[in-house]
Amino acid sequence: MAAKNKKKLQDTLDEITGAGIQADSQQLKKDMRAQFSNYREWIREYVVNAYDALATYCRVSGEKHGDEITVTVQDDGKGMRKPRIENFFTLYASEKDMEADRAIGTHGIGKLSIAAIPDQLRFEMETSDGTEAWLAKTGKLDGIEDIRVGMISKDIPKGTTFRITFKSNNSLMREMTLLKEILVMYTRFLPINIAIAVPMTEHEDATHILHSINENWDSYSDYFSRKYTLEIKGDSFEVHMNLGENVHEVYQNKVLVSSNYNLLSHGLKKEWALGYLAIRVNSSSFELPFGRHCLSDEDILNPISRKIRNELLPQYMTDLYNYLQQVSAADLRFYEYKVDALTSNLISFEPSLNKPWSRHEFIRTQSLGKLSFKELTETVIAKGRFFIEDESNAGIDYSNFSEPVLHHEQAGDLITLLKLLFKDRCIFLKSTDLVFEKQGESSTELNDLQKTFEKNLGFHPDLISREDLIDETDEEMDGKSYDDDLSFFGQGLFNEVKEACQDLSTLKWKASFLVEKDFTTPCQTHMFIYANHTIILNLYHPLIEKLVALAAVNPKLAGHWGVSLCLEDGRNVFPYLSSDTRKELLMLDGIAKLAEVKSSGSKEQDSEAYNELFTEFRRNLNDSLRKNMN
Repeated sequence: MAAKNKKKLQDTLDEITGAGIQADSQQLKKDMRAQFSNYREWIREYVVNAYDALATYCRVSGEKHGDEITVTVQDDGKGMRKPRIENFFTLYASEKDMEADRAIGTHGIGKLSIAAIPDQLRFEMETSDGTEAWLAKTGKLDGIEDIRVGMISKDIPKGTTFRITFKSNNSLMREMTLLKEILVMYTRFLPINIAIAVPMTEHEDATHILHSINENWDSYSDYFSRKYTLEIKGDSFEVHMNLGENVHEVYQNKVLVSSNYNLLSHGLKKEWALGYLAIRVNSSSFELPFGRHCLSDEDILNPISRKIRNELLPQYMTDLYNYLQQVSAADLRFYEYKVDALTSNLISFEPSLNKPWSRHEFIRTQSLGKLSFKELTETVIAKGRFFIEDESNAGIDYSNFSEPVLHHEQAGDLITLLKLLFKDRCIFLKSTDLVFEKQGESSTELNDLQKTFEKNLGFHPDLISREDLIDETDEEMDGKSYDDDLSFFGQGLFNEVKEACQDLSTLKWKASFLVEKDFTTPCQTHMFIYANHTIILNLYHPLIEKLVALAAVNPKLAGHWGVSLCLEDGRNVFPYLSSDTRKELLMLDGIAKLAEVKSSGSKEQDSEAYNELFTEFRRNLNDSLRKNMN
């Protein structure tokens, strides 16, 4: 409805020529009043008018009699003679004493805002320019009642006093408090002295306290405030940035217009929500519609936002980080959480290593102090991974870790961000899973048989490179041809196998020695570990030792059973694959390797030693798998 009224009003005003619309245009006035979302914003308009009239102060007070409240707004501006008074009661006519680039009111309708007050009863204005004084009175300021204007002889000081009377069920204390909130929100930085008298209690005879509204624009915040100036298309924009609530405000000549714009990401598809960074932009160049709650030309915010994001923000963060290098430990604690959370959020929106926030050390580690995002990234490139501690892992000596171990508590949403950015290289340490590959030269000193076993780990190349494996396989198992009966595999399952080929082809296999969390004690509990898309089979484990022994008789079969051990663990390795698909993968891998063994003419499978070893191994394997699954 407000948008409809605004368009109707604008269409009408576009037709205006000359002096404007006279005060008897009732419907147009009704439409104008609709532009104010909160009728108490009339107090903002009248204080702004005092500023435009070159006033040095503006006082707001009130009194209540019965169910009527009268609010008085008094200023020491230039005052008005009769022609100016007539202009005052003329819509879309506004004569200003302030220079054009400093004036705030431009449409001449703010004076009508009091007509939006419910049950507005009377309006009175006394004004003097120092040589003559005038009194204007009317009832409801909506054009229904006549306006009486006359010269008065009494001596009144230069300036203008308005008295607006309306019915209200509120106490005077409540009404004046609400008006004060409007003034604080919109006019606290206006460079004139503004004060409002508010009763201390609900009682009619309560003492009134005069509250100053003013705040200093240049010392708005003690939390590392910085001021910058932008020049865009010949217009000047003043930008203030400081640590604080994540509030972005647009001002015209230091009167608030709106806090609904995102001044960091206006024009972007993804909105930046940094937290702990407040931004204010002020300019006399902003153009406002009648209701003053937004900009007429919002596109101007696109280049402003771009410059803030690309130029001012890096400069501000560089200045902030340099400042923190010089403060005391006590002051650093005061800033620390806000700055670290802000840094974390900046990285989430722009994780570039060239930005100043990538070099700020804020990532908490267990034994390396604090790291920057750049340092952590370089470590991941060099060592391949990093760890995040489990908060239940008490008493662990993290100094033995060659890679960084991050504290489980980090600023902002850093843990989620690191997992998203680094994926499998970000490893969460679990209390039941603190097993690692043995470090040092001994980890690479495998004997010839262990190397043979390692060489034969992994899926057969035909399984992960040929989509027509089934159609070309004419080997038989138990006297049954797979070409004759595709239902043995199930065509649907085979399609799922083909979809997994990309993961299978990039999976790395390794045989090595796994040790406990002290990096010394051989691990007897884990057959393998899976991290960073690499499977490491544990040469210390008894079952893996038997697989290595089997490799002396048939290395391809040993490698196949090694794959089987790992793929059976659906909790960790490719958990998205169904149980039937896992079985089919293993069957296809076995067929491919069996076909390769037969085509080579090997007679190893006929040896008595091989049969005995294979039978014993299969029995032990089945027992172990049942135990692990339970």
